[in-house]
Amino acid sequence: MGLAYEKLNDYDNANHIFEQLIDIGTETLSQTDDIDFFSKFGEGIEMNRKQASAYFIQGLGYLGKKNLGKASGFFGKTLDLDPNHLWVKEFISNQ
Repeated sequence: MGLAYEKLNDYDNANHIFEQLIDIGTETLSQTDDIDFFSKFGEGIEMNRKQASAYFIQGLGYLGKKNLGKASGFFGKTLDLDPNHLWVKEFISNQ
């Protein structure tokens, strides 16, 4: 959606969308910090996926804002937690 706003030269709304992506990722990460990782078998793996998705969303926000350094950092964190993350691997292969 942010990229669509950019195409329409509506940079304020585009930036708002990108900021929302960053905020959603940050909020998701703060929620995962409150969960006991060892409370149930297999929950740690699911937690890694949630954290990886949150980092990915933040990376998309920074990518939209043209901050490639921060985007790459968040994409790297995504791969640390989920080495098979399809969309990050796709992004990296197209760079």
